[in-house]
Amino acid sequence: MKNIATIRSRKAAALLLLILFFSLISSEVIAAQAGQILLNGRVKSIDLAASSVVITNYEGKDIRLSVEDQEILDKFRDRRIRVGDDVNVKYIIKDGKNVPFSLRKTAGC
Repeated sequence: MKNIATIRSRKAAALLLLILFFSLISSEVIAAQAGQILLNGRVKSIDLAASSVVITNYEGKDIRLSVEDQEILDKFRDRRIRVGDDVNVKYIIKDGKNVPFSLRKTAGC
């Protein structure tokens, strides 16, 4: 009887891992299909007058973002996010512009 129980628990564990694996893959595919682009880097410059920010990714490439989201602009105005801060950004390409919809400081000490 122990052998049957062991086999069933192993099958259940394998099935659970398989379900978890496919759920992770499907969530990444959905995000990619939605056109979201993820960017991690450091704030190089902020231009409130032009509603734009330049982020330098960790490979050294500068990416200009045209900010339309008022909440993100408020983070720049009240200096919650400043030049030199490490950030995580989610953006889409809209009318040829990189438009962020999420911009957050990375967690740190």
